[in-house]
Amino acid sequence: MKMTSLEGLHASMNQIQLDLQQFRVRTGVAEFDCLFSVRDKPFYLSMTARGERRFHYTFHIDESYTVKNAYLGEKYGDLRDVLYVDGHSGQPLKPSDWLATVNGAIPRHATAQNLSTGEIARLIYHLDLNPSEGLYFKTWRYHRHPISFSKRNYEKTLHLLGASAADHSRRFNASSVWSVNDVGRTERGERKR
Repeated sequence: MKMTSLEGLHASMNQIQLDLQQFRVRTGVAEFDCLFSVRDKPFYLSMTARGERRFHYTFHIDESYTVKNAYLGEKYGDLRDVLYVDGHSGQPLKPSDWLATVNGAIPRHATAQNLSTGEIARLIYHLDLNPSEGLYFKTWRYHRHPISFSKRNYEKTLHLLGASAADHSRRFNASSVWSVNDVGRTERGERKR
């Protein structure tokens, strides 16, 4: 399934130099809080159902804007329950049809946003981030070889702070240090204004 709306949204994001875009999508009775990220390849579209019934799924999107993991597996029943309040509608749920509906509801124009790392972490379950490990950037810890940053720390840095911070981590062999409280620091360790 090609997500043509994500292609348009990505082009708009490029115009205002964004690598993340948060938006909401309504399909049927369900509303989803979505996060589209081009910080890594494949890109991803993270969708979290809002409301009483819980559902979360992260779709991996290749560079041609095609969904790589449209098969929902064990998540199929959870999605059906979110979309059909009574658990059934008389019609079977076809993920490809639902994704076509989602594609039609995705905005094609990006808006400048200031998302906190805590908000980003809430929307990207696929990283399995634990809030007790800290979701707010605090500072950098520089290492001397052979000690280095961990793969998990690098992924957290990339997805929460972006490519420039991940590049800093790689170039200077530095781990990002996180706090459970917002300490008001930018990725450069400076105080936020």
